[in-house]
Amino acid sequence: LLKVVNLADPAFQKRDIYFRIDAGYAKAFEKYLNFVSINLRKNYPNGETSTGEIIFTREDIRDGRFSQFWRYARLGIKDSKWLNYEYQINWGSRNQENVRRQAAEWQKSDAPIIALVPPAKRTDIEIDADRFLFEDAGIRTASVELRYSAFGEMVTERLSTLRSTDLE
Repeated sequence: LLKVVNLADPAFQKRDIYFRIDAGYAKAFEKYLNFVSINLRKNYPNGETSTGEIIFTREDIRDGRFSQFWRYARLGIKDSKWLNYEYQINWGSRNQENVRRQAAEWQKSDAPIIALVPPAKRTDIEIDADRFLFEDAGIRTASVELRYSAFGEMVTERLSTLRSTDLE
């Protein structure tokens, strides 16, 4: 018995949802983060659920793999509700503790791509020193050290050494 099947039928349609690490935060994976994982689920009207997981590791980011996808089936849903799915994001820090789940509840979306940005606020600091003031105060050298909390860990970073003899 042979039967012709129309593969354009909504029952056979599949959708890819992309998750992409914001490349501007790639350095955070070298210094602070081990991974980010995304739990996914698609609930169907008949009560069935499709689930999945995507994991980005530090090695993935080093190798330039900033994007991954999850695929789910339409299963014959006739209206635009077939585009809806849910996800949770979990960031893992270098000290092996989970930094935090971005949201305790499942996030609902119908977007074809989700940008992944670590749960941190970036702050740029500019330091300006006048070498003539150094000389007037009798200061020959000053060290600039920054202490801050990053992903649940206290970090001390030596930024630079300023000398009264420096031209810039």
